[in-house]
Amino acid sequence: MSEILPFKGVHFTDKAGNIQDLITQPYDKITPEMQENYYKRSEYNSIRFVLGKEQTGDNDTCNKYTRARDTFQQFLKKGILTMDDEPTIYAYDQEYVHPDSGKIVTRKCYIGALKLHEYEENIVYPHEHTLSGPKDDRLNLTRAMEANTGLVLMFYRDNEFAVQKILEENTKSEPLFDAVDHFNTHHKIWKITDKKVISTIQKAMEGKTYIVCDGHHRYETALNYRNEMRHKNPGYSGREAWNYRMVAFANSADPALFVYPTHRVIRNVDGFNDKKLLERLGEKFNIETVEPKCCPETTVVELAGSVKRYAEKHAFGLYIQGDERMYKLTLKDERIAKQLPGDMSDDWKTLDVTILHKIILEPMLGIGEKELAEQSNVDYIRHFDESVKLVSSGSHQCAFFMNPTLTHHVEAVTKHNETMPQKSTDYFPKVQSGLVLQYIPDNEEI
Repeated sequence: MSEILPFKGVHFTDKAGNIQDLITQPYDKITPEMQENYYKRSEYNSIRFVLGKEQTGDNDTCNKYTRARDTFQQFLKKGILTMDDEPTIYAYDQEYVHPDSGKIVTRKCYIGALKLHEYEENIVYPHEHTLSGPKDDRLNLTRAMEANTGLVLMFYRDNEFAVQKILEENTKSEPLFDAVDHFNTHHKIWKITDKKVISTIQKAMEGKTYIVCDGHHRYETALNYRNEMRHKNPGYSGREAWNYRMVAFANSADPALFVYPTHRVIRNVDGFNDKKLLERLGEKFNIETVEPKCCPETTVVELAGSVKRYAEKHAFGLYIQGDERMYKLTLKDERIAKQLPGDMSDDWKTLDVTILHKIILEPMLGIGEKELAEQSNVDYIRHFDESVKLVSSGSHQCAFFMNPTLTHHVEAVTKHNETMPQKSTDYFPKVQSGLVLQYIPDNEEI
C-alpha cells in the first residue's frame, strides 16, 4: 500500500460564502487581533475550530475544544461543510509576489494523506524542536473534533519535477477554491479523483523521504493521537484514517520556495558595551563599515545587499543603538565554526544561525540556550526595516541581520538526524487552515 493515499476531505460549500472569508493563517501564527478579525469576518470562519476563544466559566465539559467539536458537527449537518464522496488528492497552488524579485511565482503543492511514521524510522525528518504546550493544545482539539483542521507542510525532493508536471496537467480548469489571504497570496485548490492520475503521483513518490517544513507540533500531535487510538483498538487494521495525516507536499527543488531571514534584535543585556563587542567580533570576523546615509532605513538597504552577496562567506549585518554606522561581519575562517565543541555535524556547526548563536550571542553577550528559549533578550524579526526601528527607538541595543537558511541547508542537517537551532527558517507563504480538513473518527477508513 502506498505511503500517500487520497482521502475524503472536508471543505466549505457555497452556503458558507466567499472562501477567503473562511480561511485562516496556521493557528500558531494567529495573534489575538487576527483571531478577533477572523471571528468578525464571517459567522462560518474556520477560526471557530482552528483556534477558538476561551470563555469565562470554561470547564472540562464546556470549553473551546467542545465548542469546536459542536461547531464542526453543526456545519456538517447544515451543509456549510461537506465531505467528498470519493478519495481525492488536492492540487494546491500558492501564487504570490516574490519578495526579492517582485515577480508573481507559484509554489505547486498537493495535499494527500501520509502514513504516519515515527522519526526513528528515517522516513519523516523534523528540523525543529517542539514544545509540550502547543502539542497538548492540538491533541485536546483532535480528541474533541476527531479531525485535523490545519495542514502540515512537508518537503520531498524531485529534481525531475515529475509530480509538478502531473499537477500542471490537472490544474488547467477552474479551481474549486481561489482564496486570497491578507498577505495577498492566492490559495487555489483542485480536486484530483482520477485513479490513474493518483496512481502516477504515488509511483513518482515511491521511496522518498520527507522533511517537516511547517507544522511540527501538528505532525507530532497526529503521532500521539494515533498511538492513543492504537492502544484503544489493539486489533487495528492500519487502514483507519487516524493512521494517516493530511499533508501539503512541496518539492524542495522548486525555485518558487521562499525563505525569509529571521533577524535577531537584542535587548536587556546587562553591561552591554558596543566598543567591547566590536573588539571581540574583530577576533573572529572581518568587519567592514557601512557609512550612514540619510537615515538608518536607507543605510540598511546597502548593508542588506552586501550581506546577501556574501551569503556563502557566513555574513551578518550589525546595527548598534547610538551608532550611525552599520557593519558587515564575515567569518574569517570556516574552521572557527567547525571547531565548536560538541558532536554535532559540520553541516550544523556551519549554519549561519549556529555561528550567530554559538560564536557571538552566547560567549560575547551571555545569551545562551536558556535565554534564547525564554526570549528574554532576543526578538525574532522578519524584516530589516522593523529591526532598524526597534534599535533606533532605543528599546533594543543592537540588531544582527541574517541571510535566510536555505532548503539545502535544512536537508543536510536533518539527514544527520539533527534539528536546526531555534528560529532558523521562516518559509513563505504559509499553508492556510480551512481549505481542506481531514475527518478521522474511529470508524473512518482511508
